[in-house]
Amino acid sequence: PGDLDARPYILYAARRVPELPDEWVEWAAPTARRMVSRIASALCMVYDGQTLDVVCPWCSNTAVWRVQELPGGIVAIVCHGVCEPPAREVGTWWGGRPVWPLQDWERLAKHVQAAEQRLAS
Repeated sequence: PGDLDARPYILYAARRVPELPDEWVEWAAPTARRMVSRIASALCMVYDGQTLDVVCPWCSNTAVWRVQELPGGIVAIVCHGVCEPPAREVGTWWGGRPVWPLQDWERLAKHVQAAEQRLAS
């Protein structure tokens, strides 16, 4: 926010890349990639592989759901437990595991909330 916004500086640098000597670009690129990776991770912007600390409503295991980027750039929740949800509740299957693409997350959250309420009572 405010003075801490790095976008103007990045834009300034990006416009001047063609002016930089090749050896500077070769030196700066890996450093910039590491910076972007660390910042994205700190801001929770790295989704692939993130484990969700919820109870699966169907296999009743905790922390078996992972957000994964599947082929085709599909971001989805994949259950890595021994899970057999009803076919009507699964978005799709991948590698023998139930998968819920992004568009199914709201419906999936309702199942998680119901499961948590059942466990609490």
